[in-house]
This record gives sequence, C-alpha cells and structure tokens, in this order.
Amino acid sequence: MNVINSQFDPEQVVAEFPLSTTQQQFWFLDQIHPGNLALNVAVNWEVQGVVCATSLERAYRLVIARHEVLRTRFVEKDGAPVQQVLDHADFDLEVRDITDLRGSAQEARLAEIAAEVSRYPFDLSNTGLIRATLVMTGPDRARLMTVVHHSIYDGYSIGVMGREIGTSAAAFAAGKTPDLPDLPLQYGDFSLWQRQYLASGVLDEDTAYWREQMKDALYFEVPTDFPRPKARNTEISYLNVALQDDFAEAIDRVAKANKTSPFVVGAAVTSAALHRVTGAEEVLFGTPIAGRQDVELEPLIGPFINHQVLRLPTRASDSLKTHIAQTKTVVEGALVHQNLPFSKLVEVVNPVRDASRAPLISMNFKLQHVFMEDETYGAFAMVSKPTFTPGAARDLDIVIMGRPSGWRLNIEYAPNLYKPETIKALLEMIKQSFAHVFETGNLTLGSLPLVQAKAPAKKSAQASDDPIALALQSHPFVANAVTVQQTRGHWGYVTANPSPLMALETLPQILMQHLCDQGVGTPLAGISVLTALPDDPATLPATGQVVALPAKPAKPANPQGDLEQGIMSIWQELLEHRTIPTDRSFFELGGHSLLAVRMVARIRKEWNVSLGVAAIYETPTIKELVAHLAPQIAPSAEAVETDWRVEPIRTDGEGQQIIAINDISLILNASEHFSESRPSVCVRLFDGQRGIDQSERSFLEIAAEYAKVIEAHQPQGPYLLFGACVHGNIALEAARHLQAKGHEIAGVVIKDCWEPGYAAGIHADKTQRRREKLYALGNRMRQVRKKRMSLAAMLGSYRIVRKSGVLTLATRLGLMDRVRATDMTAEQEGFVEYISQARNVYRPEPLGFPILHVVTRITPTSKGFLPSIGWEKIAGANLRTVSIDDVSVVKGQISGTDELAQQIEGFLAR
Repeated sequence: MNVINSQFDPEQVVAEFPLSTTQQQFWFLDQIHPGNLALNVAVNWEVQGVVCATSLERAYRLVIARHEVLRTRFVEKDGAPVQQVLDHADFDLEVRDITDLRGSAQEARLAEIAAEVSRYPFDLSNTGLIRATLVMTGPDRARLMTVVHHSIYDGYSIGVMGREIGTSAAAFAAGKTPDLPDLPLQYGDFSLWQRQYLASGVLDEDTAYWREQMKDALYFEVPTDFPRPKARNTEISYLNVALQDDFAEAIDRVAKANKTSPFVVGAAVTSAALHRVTGAEEVLFGTPIAGRQDVELEPLIGPFINHQVLRLPTRASDSLKTHIAQTKTVVEGALVHQNLPFSKLVEVVNPVRDASRAPLISMNFKLQHVFMEDETYGAFAMVSKPTFTPGAARDLDIVIMGRPSGWRLNIEYAPNLYKPETIKALLEMIKQSFAHVFETGNLTLGSLPLVQAKAPAKKSAQASDDPIALALQSHPFVANAVTVQQTRGHWGYVTANPSPLMALETLPQILMQHLCDQGVGTPLAGISVLTALPDDPATLPATGQVVALPAKPAKPANPQGDLEQGIMSIWQELLEHRTIPTDRSFFELGGHSLLAVRMVARIRKEWNVSLGVAAIYETPTIKELVAHLAPQIAPSAEAVETDWRVEPIRTDGEGQQIIAINDISLILNASEHFSESRPSVCVRLFDGQRGIDQSERSFLEIAAEYAKVIEAHQPQGPYLLFGACVHGNIALEAARHLQAKGHEIAGVVIKDCWEPGYAAGIHADKTQRRREKLYALGNRMRQVRKKRMSLAAMLGSYRIVRKSGVLTLATRLGLMDRVRATDMTAEQEGFVEYISQARNVYRPEPLGFPILHVVTRITPTSKGFLPSIGWEKIAGANLRTVSIDDVSVVKGQISGTDELAQQIEGFLAR
C-alpha cells in the first residue's frame, strides 16, 4: 500500500478555506457513513512501453505539490467543516508484480487488485486522500491504478491528472525538468469565490426555476426485486454490454435530424426505455455537469461537478420526435440554471428524508467519452481502461461510455435491490431501444419493443369497488388505498408512491382536500399512511402509525424536561422559527445538512452527549431526539445555578487562577503550555443576547461591574487578571477596584493595550497620527493576506470608505451582509465600540500593582512611540514590558501562545 505522510505539525497548515458546495455534500455523506466507499473515485490506466516506477512516483509527487487540493484535509470547527492545506505531503507509489501470470489468470488478478485498492476507505481528517498502485503485467506493460476521494476530485480531474503525470514522468525519465504551465489559481480560491458568489443572491432565479420544475414531482425508481433495507449501503455490482459498432455515427445522425446533441438523444431514448419498463408517465434521473464554466478552472484538479435532475415526460402516445424535443427543452433548462448546487436543490424541494433512498433521484444517467484520451508520452503511452467502482451512491447508474475501442452500455446497481437477470434485461431493453430508434426513425414511445425486465407497475385492485378508496387512489402520490369502518369512524389507509418529493406528514391533509375536489366530500375520520397494505383489511386497526388528524399528543414522560426545551431553543435559532412542533421533522421545517451539523455540535457541547449526524436522520423530530438522548443524561438531584457571566476555561490545577476579561481563546491555548496546571475563567458582561445594558456609563463604572462579578466568583485574592486591547484597560481598572477593597493583586497581564491619555496625545500630533495610521493599514493588509481578516472588515474600518456609500450599496445588492468594521458579529462589534468610547475619554490614575504588558507587532514601536505605549508614566516600576512578534488565535490560526505562557509564568515567579 502506498503511503502519504499524515503526521504533521500545526505549523504545516499553510491555508484554510471554506468547503465548496460539492465538498460539503461529500463531507456530509462521509459523516453519515464514515469511509463511504461510494465516494472513492477509481481510475485505471494501462502504461505501454518503457515503464519506470521511479519517474511515475516523482510525477505524482510533483502533481501533489502543484495542486493544493491534493494536500488537503477536512476538519470541523465550530460545528462546520473547513479544508486545510498542508505545505507538504509525502507520497510513495505502491508497486506490485504479476508478470508470472498469463491470460485470464492475470486479468482476474488485476480485477482483484483493482477491487482491493479502491475499497480501502479514506479518513478525511488526514491528508493523503490520494493513493496509487503500479501493477507490472509484463516487461513493457503495467496497470496504473489511482484512487482519490471525491471531496478533492471529479471525473474531469482524471484527464487533468493523467496528462500532468504523463508529461512529468516522461520528462523525469529523460532527465529533464517537467514544463507545466503555472496554475491561474487553486481550488481553495474557487471555494472562497463560490462562497461570495452564492451569498450575493445571484441564485434567486435558478432557485425559482428549480422550485417550479420540481413541483409535485414523484420519486422515480425501477421496481426492486428485494425489499428495501431500512438504510442504504454502498454494495455494488455492475454489468455491461457492447453497443452496435456504428453507435457514434447513428446517434449523431439522429441528433442532427432533431437539431440537438447526442446527449439529448441518449437521455430521450433511455428515458423512453425506462418508461416501457415501469409504465411511469414521468422519468426522473440525475446527470452530472462539469461545473467548469470559466477557462481558469479547466487546468485545476478538484470537485467542480454538480448534479442536476432531468424530469422528463414519457407518455406512451408521444412520438419520438416530440419526446426528443421535450427532452431538449428540459436539458437546456438544466444547463441554463446549472449553478444551483445539488445540495441546495434538495433544500429547495425539501423531500421527505428516507434513509433507504438517495434524495430526489434513484439513478444517474451519463453519455460521454472517456475523460482522458489515449496519449503517448516520450517512451510510453497511457491508455484508459474500465475502472472498478468501489461503492453505489444510488440504486442504478446508467453509463454510455465511448472509448477508442467502441461504445459500451454499463449499469452499476445495488445487488441488495436487484437480481442480475433484471439488470441484464434492462441492459437489453435500453440497447434494443437505441437500435429500434436508429432503424425506425420516428415512432411512439409505447411502440418500443418491451423486454420483460419489469412489468409496468400497476396500482392494486383492492379498492375497485370502493368509491372513496378509488378517489384516494386516483391521486398521483398514492400507490394503493383501502377504507375500513372502525369504532373511531370510517378510516382511510394508503401507501404512497415511492418517496414522493414532499413530506409524508402532509399527505393526509392533501388527500382530504383531494376528496373534496373530487366531489366525494370528507366522510373519513382520518387517513393513515402505511408502508404496505395487508391482504386482510380487517387487520388494519392494529397496523401502521396514524399520521393524519391525530389526537393531541400527551406531553412526553421526559424526566429531562429542560432537554426538550433546550433542543427547541437551538432549533428556533437555527431554523429561525418561533414555533417548533415536537413531532415535525427538522428537515421538513427547513433544516439541511450543514444546519444539522451545527445543531449536533451545539447539542454535544450543551449536554456532553454522544450524538452523530446520522442520528438526526433516524430521529428527526424533537420528540424522537429527546427520547434518543435522555438515557445519556443522568438525572441530577439538585440543579446547580451557575452565573453565565463566568465561563470556565480550565477547571484543573492548583496554580494561580487566571481571570480573563472577555477572552477565552488566548488563555485556553496558552494554558496548554504552562509548566503547571492552573484554573482559568472568562468574565464577561455581554454575550450578544443578554447582559449589561449599553446605557451611558463611565469607564470606571463599567470596570466596577466586572470587579463585582470577579469578586463574587473568587471572594478572596490574590487575583491574576488578563485582558487584550480595550479589555486590558478593563482588567487594570477592575484590579484597582479590587485592590481598593483590600484584596491582594498578584498581577495584571495586558496585551497591546494603549494608555488612553497617551493615545489621545498621538492623535493630536499630525506626524505621529499619520505614522500610526500607515502602520495600522499595513497591519490590516497583512491580516487580510493571512486570511485573518475579511476584505469587507478592512474596508469598513475606514471612515472615508464608509462615507462613500460603496459598502452600503454592496449590502443592498447582497454582496455583503452588512457594513462592518471588524469580523465580529454585529452585537459584539457594538459592545466593543460601547466600552471603547468610554475608555477613550477616561484617564487612568497611577497603578500600584504588578503589570506585564505583552506588545506584539500590531502595536507601533518605531521612532516616536513609547515601548509600552504610555503605561510607563502610569505604572512606573510596577511595569514589565515584553515583546512577542505575534500572539493571536484567529480563524483557526494560533500563534505565540506558548511564548505568552512562558512570559506569564516568569512574571508570576518574579
């Protein structure tokens, strides 16, 4: 097995980016089923000629160094995933030798190796999401098998990688340096751009189109041979058949006759065949779109692919010409509105979540040439070979693939749903449909010859003598229906067509209205949706779960009453709903995958429970979720009321406690480097939702409020306080207040904290003010380059830019959420401005306790600036000033907290 080094230091992370929408989808699927084999992309090339393993290995290493996405790992931060790029990733090409085998024995062994290497799962939290194996099959022949995780790769990337590996390996073999053109950007740059693009509101038109396009759509699937399991797995089998020798010429001919593309013809004929097999008057399947509209994206490796749904009318009476024209319209609409990510499409349609089915579509359709053309590179050639697909993402994938050797029809399928003979018949049905269309020209869909793979699905005749059941059954969402007279009244029971793209909980109300529309009235006491109807309707009173018109549910016997209320509060915040019914699905109420991840992170943090994302699918309502979590929460004999204004950071250790003012991250990270453990807390008076009102107060009054909370938490000294910037000013004045009450002050540690009187003097001096502003500009530019500050925040920090109105206009256009001066939330920004304004007009008296001032490069220390920016005159001999280049914890980037810890310990040991 080839190896990529996943042992690295945090300093090796050179960049961090948000995930693209495609990556979010793949990451979420991996979270539900870690190591999901359906997300492994396998590529198989035959190397013909002079095979040099060393040159190929060097070529892979060069490509990995060249494309940041191949050195990427995925981690979760604050309940959301991010991708981190490492500066280096070692790569070793695995080499195997099967030259001792011949003929069919060698081919069988190649298939075994392909299956073995492609089925090894990836861990997204580590770099090394690509591996390759070179299998020597002869003195001048080998198979090069590459497996890459879909989160960093797609089909188009196959050609990009193949060409770069071939070109580079040939150059290395010839003793030359590979000459590859510079990349215009990296995949992370695209992710950042896409995030801004989606936030601008440009997808409103696409969203409206797809909402209308998918309205009232039914879930289409080929009836299965075996019952569906409760949850999908990735087990896969595949069968294929060669298409006629002149397939390319024939499909081009039909396409030109209908003024369209071969893909449209292929989709039309395939959907017509599926109509004949199922009897459905609409066929829905997905199709991948490359997603590389801009030329700058073409040379990049990465997952740009997007899936769109083709909803094709397939009436038996339609002529082929009409059907192709309708298919052309649907395909063109999908291409024009292709920018809506599939994950967003799922949110727009909001189908019922069914763990046994893929969302929206049960199958994919592709008609394409291989991504990489056969090519010669120096002394060897790389020839594309059929690949082994490691796992099934859907029930069926229908692929019509063109290679130099000819066109083949391949169907990948879930063997736990379909028998091989069913798939063979479906292959033959599609193949014969193409042949019939090529030979006959125009015909009706109903006249296509039917290969008996599956007889058209028909609704049950159970209700043939029951007018109410017949009316229920006439609705397109209903598969079967029956009514039963019970003691509670006349009751209807229905089974739904396979997972209609709507919430099943709403089906009974829809059907009640349907009965009224049909003139039947509403003689039913209620309607239940069941998974199946029994042979004997008399058993129905004890069967299934009543979904419609239920009696008011009794309050659940939940000993953890605060659990339900707490989860409801989280849902209200995330879903922006005031009223959250406890029996409604999170997804039905507007939740989606990323919100589910955030919700899980919040619940884990709040109650310290074990909860996976998959559980949200299994228990999607508050009532079910509470029942799932309650056993993990031990009942407490007596609730202990805590002060929200005091947030524990570290609770272990015997050393001097550190009390941080409005800061958690710096002390939390510094505590990892103390030589002895010491407890620490954060004291805050405002958390964005509650706390001190921002009425007019002096700075000393604000500091006294902090001192009051500190004293309540720690009634006796000695006190060690910490604060950065304006929060350092609060720490100093709070310490003065505590000292005045007779308490001992062990010390106050401040970071980059201006003495207000000195700052006012700098502002009054035009020369010094200009120097300070230029220095601040350089700081902000540096922060933007390091991705520690957004460009919007940097621009918003300048009054002249705010006054120009440019930022206000950008906000109105949806390009920004608001005019901002920092990357804090609006509430945080407002509170800091409130205390800063009070700080700016107060002037501190001399201080009589030890002070450590940590000054970093964000503070000007050039000519004309005092080393401790003014505290020399206030603290005198009590002041120690030290310089550290950078002390920060910003957007996952941690710097200098080890030095901060050393300086604090040295300060305490004085």
